[in-house]
Amino acid sequence: MVKQVNKNNIKDYSRKISERMWNLPDKGELESHREETYIDDIIQKSHIERKLLDNLEGISTVFDAGAGSGRFSILLAKHGCRVTHFDISQPMIDKAKELAEQAGVIDRISFVKGALEDLNDYTDKSYDMVVSFDAPISYTYPNQEHVIGELVRIAKKRIIISVTSRLGSLPYLANPIQKNQFILNEHSDDPFVQWCISNRQNAIDSFHFEKGNLEKTDGRRTYGR
Repeated sequence: MVKQVNKNNIKDYSRKISERMWNLPDKGELESHREETYIDDIIQKSHIERKLLDNLEGISTVFDAGAGSGRFSILLAKHGCRVTHFDISQPMIDKAKELAEQAGVIDRISFVKGALEDLNDYTDKSYDMVVSFDAPISYTYPNQEHVIGELVRIAKKRIIISVTSRLGSLPYLANPIQKNQFILNEHSDDPFVQWCISNRQNAIDSFHFEKGNLEKTDGRRTYGR
């Protein structure tokens, strides 16, 4: 019984941390500019966009799980889909609404605030396609297997997701300058950009690769933004 209580506490703690981080007031604005800030984000999002557009045949409805500031929700709406934009962050949803309005597709997107750990309101096979990219599923640790199962459950025809794995964390654990190498604008107002730049030399001087840290990641991200 004690073990079960502790496990539930861990799940609840993980969700609260996600809610706290992603609901910071400036999150929506900062995240919407990632592709102007980091070259790796530009490449990654471009690849995902092509993958999505290659898989739209027969797709009318889409559930975007952890949709953030709306990059893919808006893209899919532009291509005629009706999209449910689902995210834990109100600032991200607010920014997505603003961008969807500007793109002229807000009438094709339903915005829902919620946590991926709780999709009980959605029936089996309720969407032609379910998508979730970059980090949302990884942030549901240690409940990620349940979350993926739920996303599969509500998908009727297709599901496309990405998660952060141990190997995905390797470039950050083995590289002292981490995101520094991808920064496009060193004068960006993004506080994380400025932290990376100011901390660059110290990160190099103090760097020591620890194999054990990689073994302990359990699919979670090892850097914070």
